[in-house]
Amino acid sequence: MNKYRLYWAKESKEAIGVKTLMFLVWPFAAWIYALKKANTRSSFFIFFLFSLLVCWHFSETGLTQRYDDFMGIRDRFLESNYSFIQISNEISSYFKMASGAPKDIYENTLMWLVKVLFGNNYHFFFLFASIPVALCQLKIIKHITCDKKFIAGSLFGFWVLVMMILPRDIVTVQNPRFSTGFWVCVLSSIYYFCGYGNKYLYFMLVLISPLCHSGLWIYVLLFLVSTIIPQKTRVFEFAAIVSIPFMFFDTGLLSNIDVGFLPDSMRFWAERQMDDESYSTFVLNEGKSGFHWITDSFNLLMRVAYIYMTWEMIRRRDTILNDNETKRFYHFYLLAFAFINFIQFVPIIGARYYWFTRIFCLFLWFKTFFPTHKKTLYFLVFACSWSIFERYGYINGGALLCNTPLDLYVMPLPYLLGKGLLW
Repeated sequence: MNKYRLYWAKESKEAIGVKTLMFLVWPFAAWIYALKKANTRSSFFIFFLFSLLVCWHFSETGLTQRYDDFMGIRDRFLESNYSFIQISNEISSYFKMASGAPKDIYENTLMWLVKVLFGNNYHFFFLFASIPVALCQLKIIKHITCDKKFIAGSLFGFWVLVMMILPRDIVTVQNPRFSTGFWVCVLSSIYYFCGYGNKYLYFMLVLISPLCHSGLWIYVLLFLVSTIIPQKTRVFEFAAIVSIPFMFFDTGLLSNIDVGFLPDSMRFWAERQMDDESYSTFVLNEGKSGFHWITDSFNLLMRVAYIYMTWEMIRRRDTILNDNETKRFYHFYLLAFAFINFIQFVPIIGARYYWFTRIFCLFLWFKTFFPTHKKTLYFLVFACSWSIFERYGYINGGALLCNTPLDLYVMPLPYLLGKGLLW
């Protein structure tokens, strides 16, 4: 097992005290302040606590009814009434792949556990759902901010962190099934192939990720294949290059595939990915505004940016292959890049797996080029700028504004905790 030293920046007890006091008085300001010293232990503690606070504070804002992920999960939690016997039967039927078995068991089990411990307060559900996601995100980010090349407080370093988290930020805990499994897979893959820890532990974590979301069975298969096949660099690079045109292929190619041979629990998921409603929503843009062409244009630029970053890494293969930290992960990334491009025409699942490409690409690019090639990163930031606006600044559809009341950004910690507990 390879070990890589992490360089936590030193800080005084006074600085730690200031951050702690600031978090009590004004959590959002403490989070902003921590970004200036993102390579310290205390900053990571602030990041973790603020992530949990965001999810604890989820609530309807009245701005829109269009973004309904949070409301749907909240209502499902409030209406759920699982007993221990029911949960046990669900888990048993899941592992037996029985007819009518649930697709996955994480969410229902968490709902049952939270209700047993804390009653009908949905804030506790989102709080506990946020913990594994926040931990996975921070364990990955740690290998960026604590890299001796990282420049704390710089604009360049800030955008690296933003681009790493943007594909599936902490707000996605509003629908925790895929987000939890996704980040478990991202963390486990990076740690397994880069040699950051016990590879058997992270291998097992990938294998159990479908407990969170059935859509991750495909990822498990990809991961297993990557650990078995010979590590042929040129073959993987060729596959990655050949796959690039498929990134832009039409999504309707799978509409007539018969998935009846699959077990019931998996067939339900497959049919859902390929039904007419999914095609209309995710391919034909039905239900979207007439300005969806702006989103499509920026998404095209984003794909071009990730393709170019991958090409840059292929050209610098010798540097990557001579580094034990990145050698095996490079092979895995090329295989994942090619495979994910080939499945882009699958509704929903193609878009979701594209998030893996985005995070893996930036992580490997950082390890290879940082702090050089600034223009490449800033081109990626520009390509993602519309996505950032839609996510965090669009009142009529942005997830953060729709699900998080504005008092999160101005009120002290006791008020924010009391709002979920007392009123």
